[in-house]
Amino acid sequence: MKKSGFTLAEVLITLGIIGVVAALTMPTLVQQSQNRANVSKLLSTVQTVETALGMAIEKERADDIFGTSMYRNNIPNEQQELPTQEQLDVFIGHLKQYLSISNYARQSMHAYYGDHNVDKIYYMNNTTGERGNEWEASDSTNNAFPIELRNGAVMFWRVYGYDDSEESNRESVVTPEGGSLWIKAGEVMIDVNGANAPNILGRDIFSFYLGQDGILYPSGGLDFCLYESNGTSKTGIWTDAGNNNIYACTDGAFGIANNAGSGCTARVLQTGKMDY
Repeated sequence: MKKSGFTLAEVLITLGIIGVVAALTMPTLVQQSQNRANVSKLLSTVQTVETALGMAIEKERADDIFGTSMYRNNIPNEQQELPTQEQLDVFIGHLKQYLSISNYARQSMHAYYGDHNVDKIYYMNNTTGERGNEWEASDSTNNAFPIELRNGAVMFWRVYGYDDSEESNRESVVTPEGGSLWIKAGEVMIDVNGANAPNILGRDIFSFYLGQDGILYPSGGLDFCLYESNGTSKTGIWTDAGNNNIYACTDGAFGIANNAGSGCTARVLQTGKMDY
C-alpha cells in the first residue's frame, strides 16, 4: 500500500518558498502597521491639544488664545527666538492647567534630537518611508521648544505674539472664502513617537499652524492655503501635483517621491490614513 505524505525535500522546498514570501512581504506589513499607529497617535494628540487649548479659552473667558493666561503679558509681539527661561516657565505653568505635560526644555528642535543621540531629522523625499534630505536648520526648528506629552509624543512650539495688523489684513479676505485662520499664534510640529526613529517629516513628524482660535491647522490644508495666499486660493495645497509645490503630498504628476512631507500633514488629517 502506497504511503501518503510529503518527502523531506518537498517540506524543505515549501518552507523555503514561505520564507521568501515572508521576507518580501514582512517589511511592507511592518511599515503599514507603523503607519497606522502613527496616524492614530497623531489624530489623538491633535484632539488632545485642541481640547486643552479650547478649555483654556473657555475657562478663562478669553476671546481667543491670545487672551489666555499662557499668552497674556508674557510673549513679545515679535517672537524671533526662543522665549527666555522665565517666559517659558510661565507659559508652561499656565499650559499645564489644561494639558498633561511630562517635560519641557528651552532648546531648539535640532538640539532636542541631538540630546537624544539622534544625528539628524529629515524631509521625506521618497516613496518608501526611508530618510530623505536632511531637514536644515530654520526659524521653525531653531525657535521651537520641545514639550513632551504624557502620551509619548513631543510637541515643538514656536510661539507668536498677537499682531492686530495681521488680523485686520487677513480676516476680511480669509473669512469670505470659508477660512478660519487669519492670525498665527504659533507654529507647531508634533513627533508622534518622541525622538524615536524615523524622525521624518510626513512619517512621524507633522507640521501645523496654531490659529488664534486654538486650532491646529495642518500644513497643506485649506486654511493653511488661504492664510498663505491671503485668501486668494481655495485649492488645498497638498493636492496640488503640478506646480512642484513643497506642500504637495499626492501620487500625481509631482509625485510623493519628490515631496518634502510638509503637506502630508493635511493629507493624513483629511483622509485619516497614511496611504503614501
